[in-house]
Amino acid sequence: MTEQITQAVTFPIRRCTNRDVDAIMELQETVYRALENKELFVTSSREENAAYLVEPNFILGCFDAEKLIAYCSFAVPGEGPDNLGWDLGWQWDKVRSCARLDTIVVHPDYRGGLQQRLIRHALALAAKNPSIQSVLTTVSPQNKYSLHNVQAMGFEVLLKKLKYGGKERFILGRAPVLPDNR
Repeated sequence: MTEQITQAVTFPIRRCTNRDVDAIMELQETVYRALENKELFVTSSREENAAYLVEPNFILGCFDAEKLIAYCSFAVPGEGPDNLGWDLGWQWDKVRSCARLDTIVVHPDYRGGLQQRLIRHALALAAKNPSIQSVLTTVSPQNKYSLHNVQAMGFEVLLKKLKYGGKERFILGRAPVLPDNR
């Protein structure tokens, strides 16, 4: 029943603020608890989520009335060690133009297209920043749903590597500008 509702209703998306951190943490925990395979998802700390709210970073939230039902975090790490460009062996000038589509969380009761909508909105915002030339993300090879969604949005697998304390991940990338028809 819920899947039909999410496909028939368009839920608003907006930038999250510090007032949303509790809801972000609660939704992240709800999604993590619902996972059978906890290796598929690495949670973010409260401090990490708060840092995503500081520009040029952002978190986009999708809401059902006042309830946060999905979000994605987006970071512009610059030359920081968490820039995925370093993992790819890229040179400094290319690394500093990378951004990272980080956590994407959708409440289990609201599955059905929200992940791609959030990615599309994040890429559109990234395209407005002329310093961003590449958007990178990580996905567990076992997370077929998320892998399918990011590939459907134009991301390509660039590398398979152990990340986040030894968890196997694909690093995927694409340009921030969406092609027409997406």
